Amino acid sequence: MVSGLVLCLGGCRFWLARRTYEQPVRPNNQVYKIQPDTIKVAGDQIQLMAQGQNDDQRVVCYYRCQSSAEKRRWQTTNQPLLLAGDIELERIQGATNRNEFDYARFMGQQKHCFYQANIIDGTVFRRIPPQGWLDWFHQRRQQGLIYLRQLPPALSFHAEALLCGVRESDGLAYQNVLGQLGIIHLLSLSGLHVFYFVTIIRRLATLCRVPREWVNVSLFCLLPLYALFVGGGTSITRAIGLILLRLICEVSHFQQSRLDSWSWVLLVNLLWQPYLLISMGGLLSYLMAFGLIYQRRHGTFTTAFWLGLLSLPVCLRFNYRWHILTILINGIVAPIFLPVMLGLIMVAICLWPVSHMIVWLEEGLLTTLYKGLAWIATFPYATITFGKIQLIPLFLIVIGTLWLMASTGRRAKWGWGGCYQPVCH
Repeated sequence: MVSGLVLCLGGCRFWLARRTYEQPVRPNNQVYKIQPDTIKVAGDQIQLMAQGQNDDQRVVCYYRCQSSAEKRRWQTTNQPLLLAGDIELERIQGATNRNEFDYARFMGQQKHCFYQANIIDGTVFRRIPPQGWLDWFHQRRQQGLIYLRQLPPALSFHAEALLCGVRESDGLAYQNVLGQLGIIHLLSLSGLHVFYFVTIIRRLATLCRVPREWVNVSLFCLLPLYALFVGGGTSITRAIGLILLRLICEVSHFQQSRLDSWSWVLLVNLLWQPYLLISMGGLLSYLMAFGLIYQRRHGTFTTAFWLGLLSLPVCLRFNYRWHILTILINGIVAPIFLPVMLGLIMVAICLWPVSHMIVWLEEGLLTTLYKGLAWIATFPYATITFGKIQLIPLFLIVIGTLWLMASTGRRAKWGWGGCYQPVCH
């Protein structure tokens, strides 16, 4: 009964999303609101995500700065903007070459945006105070991002990616290095820091003798607010959804396996974003989370090895190449990447107003790490180009990897049943 209802809801939701994607409604001339945290600055070009106040249609706008002072104003604005007037809209252009990244498809499926506009010089943007709690959240998020962007480049990129789910164009060099080595999935595990923070909060509450019920209520209130603050990033919302479901199980004294919790969060997320698993980020995020559930009783190196192997077909699907040292590097780097990176980020955030020297020392350490990874990525004959892997082979490789993981697990006397240990007591 429940399965049938879920299938009906999912089918209707996907049909509506498909219809909207294939036959988008053209926005009418109206007043558009631009939230400050959707402003992206790359060189002298500004990208704005404008939302119509009449029909809630999204339009991506491009504007070119005329001076460095104007660029700084765009980078530091923290108030909503209104854009009014007759702007020329056109459909976002799709890929012109086969297997090229299709920006129009990405914007339509993942951002629900189908039209773009080039804003000419002299267009008036009017700043307005926040109107309602949603504008207030966007303003606070932008203020947080402005603070993080004051950090040195490498720390700033990782702080925004891991804590806020934002990847700026200035960090393409770091993403390219991780992508060349086949360990880009490390950024898809960014939601793990939420589990770390919840664990720390609970242990501190235990030391301070705060009742567990008070802690649960506080987490119920704070975690959804944090999800809004980070803008709904896939990895972070997945982690928050799992924690909230676990809290519900704990309060209701209902035992549910980790795998069941993962499945319910995925179903809800698919109802919200039907094209989630078509993107590399969404696919890696849930696949790596599944792998962590599957391998949680193994050592860190073994887990990292299987996660690297599990992410291989996805990397081939989107990056078309494979580095022969990927599995080894994943086993060495993955166990320490997130804990070390979070430690560096938190120290940098706390000490930046006090001591720039310590933060720059951290930046030097992080830059040295990436230089080493970039050196490994450029080994001659180490990168093998496979081309784009099709969906059926990708699916078969993933299934085969999971079968190998299950076989290894049974020999280790814990088996698939390890996934069904209760997560709520």
